[in-house]
Amino acid sequence: MRDRQAAGTQYPLCWEATTIQGETAAIAGVTLVKTGRSGHASSGFLDFPVRGGSAQFSDINGGSGETSSIIIRYAHGSPTARAGVHKVNGLAQLISFAPTGGWTNWFSTSAAVTRAAGGANVLRFEFTGQDLGNVHEIVMP
Repeated sequence: MRDRQAAGTQYPLCWEATTIQGETAAIAGVTLVKTGRSGHASSGFLDFPVRGGSAQFSDINGGSGETSSIIIRYAHGSPTARAGVHKVNGLAQLISFAPTGGWTNWFSTSAAVTRAAGGANVLRFEFTGQDLGNVHEIVMP
């Protein structure tokens, strides 16, 4: 958090957003880190094939413990939405990735998460029998 002041006015404390690149996840199953699609600004993105897999991000800072929305930047070139599961500290919620019109069209979606206080939070994405979108990055407020 940071406290900002200008001309004697105190502004509210605010969290700095943290961006987590998809390719930094611990992957399992047939989830892959890929490159070769334009529009992502890092060294790769996560590809969740239809044969199953997961991606896990560990040691995520939860601040003082709160519920907030994460932003997931993804591409999904198939014509129908794809569903999956995202878990925070083991608590599962369904998530849907709407079509973006192409595998190089990167959109954002959000999901509510409740993080525990401190830095030991775990965020995990899993497929539920169908391909997910290609995940580029997650922004945690």
